[in-house]
Amino acid sequence: MLTVMLAATALAHPFQPSAWSMRTSVKAEGDALDIVVALEAPTFVVLKALVDKTGATTGGFNKAEVEKARDDFNDATWDTLSRSLSVTIDGAPIPMVFEAVDTPINGKANDQFFLYLVEGRWELPRRPGAVAVSVRNTAYPDEPMYLTAQPLARSPWTVDDASSELLLRLGECLPDDAEPDIDAVDVDEEGEVWLKDDRLRTLDVVFQRG
Repeated sequence: MLTVMLAATALAHPFQPSAWSMRTSVKAEGDALDIVVALEAPTFVVLKALVDKTGATTGGFNKAEVEKARDDFNDATWDTLSRSLSVTIDGAPIPMVFEAVDTPINGKANDQFFLYLVEGRWELPRRPGAVAVSVRNTAYPDEPMYLTAQPLARSPWTVDDASSELLLRLGECLPDDAEPDIDAVDVDEEGEVWLKDDRLRTLDVVFQRG
């Protein structure tokens, strides 16, 4: 359900065709921790990589070669995302494995971007009280990346604190006398705030078991 929701909202953002974006979502539900990362890479970037790999042109190309190059590019992108994620629970690193999400739109494109989704799951402590989760994402550090982060909780959990809340609120509600950098802040059709701020590559969440 989390991946379906993220895939749907990913289609709503208003970025320029040259913009990269990445969302980190962390959900506690039941006894499970579910983490999904969604990367949107500009379509022209991916197509250029495929052309460079295959020599394809509008005048002619080998369909099988292009499809293989696309599949190889997708696999490399999912692998980069998965290897770039690290997770701790209550300060202790956990060996969470991230894999490409099995959904028809993963690795596919519209006219603006290709969407890539990876997901990892882990069992949460069953004791009562608070659990601190930290996710660090170092993927594609050299790209001009719009970032957002989303902590979610379902029964029996609530979100007690999240490092993303103040950053995203400041991005949305700038002081009256501020001169906003319109290239660094964006708000999508769902009202979600995206920032060019690498602090959002780390999401620290404290979940409270009710």
